[in-house]
Amino acid sequence: MMMSSSDFMECLNRDGAFKVPAAVDATWLARAQRACTKARAAPSPRGEELDGFFSDLDTGDEDLRKLGREGPVARIAAEALGNDDVRFYHEHILVKDAGCATVTPLHADAAYYPLDGGRVISVWIALDHVGEDAALRFWRGSHAPPLLPKQGALWQPRRFASGDLYDAESTPPSSSSFLPASACEYAVAPVHPPDDVCEEALFWACAPGDAIIFDANTLHWAKGNDASAWVRRAIAFRYATPECRLARRPWESSPPFRWYTHESSVDGALTARGWLPGIP
Repeated sequence: MMMSSSDFMECLNRDGAFKVPAAVDATWLARAQRACTKARAAPSPRGEELDGFFSDLDTGDEDLRKLGREGPVARIAAEALGNDDVRFYHEHILVKDAGCATVTPLHADAAYYPLDGGRVISVWIALDHVGEDAALRFWRGSHAPPLLPKQGALWQPRRFASGDLYDAESTPPSSSSFLPASACEYAVAPVHPPDDVCEEALFWACAPGDAIIFDANTLHWAKGNDASAWVRRAIAFRYATPECRLARRPWESSPPFRWYTHESSVDGALTARGWLPGIP
C-alpha cells in the first residue's frame, strides 16, 4: 500500500525518519549514478576522500540539480513537509567503498547549516543495494521533545574525526558577517548512541532508488561498509520550508557561504530572487 502525504508528515513528525521504497525510477536513478561517478572522478573543492569514504556537496552538477528541483525527489520533499513551496538547498554525495571501515558518527545535520526557523529535511537516495549492516540508523524521535531538551533547539555539531564539539572558540565562524546571528540554542548529544538506542534504532535495508526521508535535527549514524561486497553510494537532497532564514552560526557552516550577497539575502530570506529557488 502506497503512503499518502499525510502518512509522510505523520511519520516525519512522530519518528523523525521514514522510508519510501522505489522513490526514484530507473531513468532518474541512472542519471544520479552517472553524476555520482562524475563527481568522484572530478570532485568539487568541497570533495573529500579518505580510506574508501568519499563525499562531495553542492557539486553544481546539472542532473543532480534537476533531480533535486524537478524530479520525484522534490515531490516527496514537498509532501513530507506539507508545502508545495519548499526550497531546494543542496545535494550531498556519500560513497563508502566495499571494505570501507569508516563509521559515520552520531550527529544531526541541522546545526551545520546556516538556516534558522522553519524546517529542513533530507531525502537520502540509495544508488546501490544497502544491507542492514551498512544502513543509516536513526535515534527515533530525537528531532523533538521530550528527547530534545527544548523545543526549537538544535543538536550541537561535532567534528567527525575527533568527536569534539564545534564551538566559537575552536571553530572559526563564517565570514558572512552581514547575516543576522543565529538565535538558536544548542543541545549536546552523546558521542556514541547508548546501547538501548542502538537496540531500538530505526534502520532499513535499501534497494537502488529507495529513499529515506529524515528531519535535519534527527540524530543518526552508520557503521562502515566493511562487511559488504559492494559499494554503498547515496545522494542526500536537502530542502527547507520558506519560513527558514539564513543565519550566522558561531562556527563555519556547511556548505560554506559562497553564494550569499546583500542583494540576494539582505534579510536572510530564501527567496526565488536570491539563493534558493522554490520547487516548480
